[in-house]
Amino acid sequence: MKAKILFLAPYFGLKEIAMSVSSEYKDFQIDVYQGNYEQGPKILKQVNINKKYDVIITRGGTAEICRKITQTPIVEIHINAFDILRILKLSEGYKGKKIFLSYPNIFKSFKQLSELLGYSIESKCYFQHKDIPDIIKELKQENYELIIGDNMVYETAQEFGINSILITSGIEAVKSAIDEAIRLCNALFNNKDLKSEAVDYTYYEKREKNNIDDFIKILNPDEISPSFVHTVFPQTILSQISYLSNTPLPTIITGEDGMCKNDIGYLCTYYGPQKEKA
Repeated sequence: MKAKILFLAPYFGLKEIAMSVSSEYKDFQIDVYQGNYEQGPKILKQVNINKKYDVIITRGGTAEICRKITQTPIVEIHINAFDILRILKLSEGYKGKKIFLSYPNIFKSFKQLSELLGYSIESKCYFQHKDIPDIIKELKQENYELIIGDNMVYETAQEFGINSILITSGIEAVKSAIDEAIRLCNALFNNKDLKSEAVDYTYYEKREKNNIDDFIKILNPDEISPSFVHTVFPQTILSQISYLSNTPLPTIITGEDGMCKNDIGYLCTYYGPQKEKA
């Protein structure tokens, strides 16, 4: 099955990059649209997003708004060091009072990188997009002449008559987002295969289909093997997993997305004493 990805670009420049890059992924269907946080939700409804596409790629405030109206997974284009460096170089020649305005995560990266490179640009973060107009109004009263930020900050500053620079996403960030979307599509398709295998197995065992979770494959004890885990852990981590698997206390595995928590949990089950009792 060919994965279908919708790329929603909040501004024209990002749309151009996405259209150029998408031609490199010939095994996947990547449809590119342009729409910001106001137009994006309308586009998703027009294309019947929940039935037609497997994943959405977008960024910033557009991603936040789209998450509220669809259950289709969203991969967000992150602002990376290259994007921040471009902005620093672009604003270098502006002598007026200027400030960088963004979400806390981008704010932290910008502040660290600008200080490391010796740039003296003030920075401020916002926590909700609805607060942007009030913040920019205050900045105007404080005589700021240039505001650097994402698409929502950029458009709002323009409405207030303040010079603004849009922090753009480069080709590196776009490719990274597409690669992540492809990995997510592959994972979703694999889960569908697991569901099919689980249904076949339970039918053979005369179990009720409704008792099978979409993401569970029922295995006999002798079928459980570390070969199901594709993550390569260093010996120090494997030692901790072995220790945790034999403790009688409940174990909670926490961490950021993409940190292989499922694989660790599986290995804890494999090495644990319950496997021998099954």
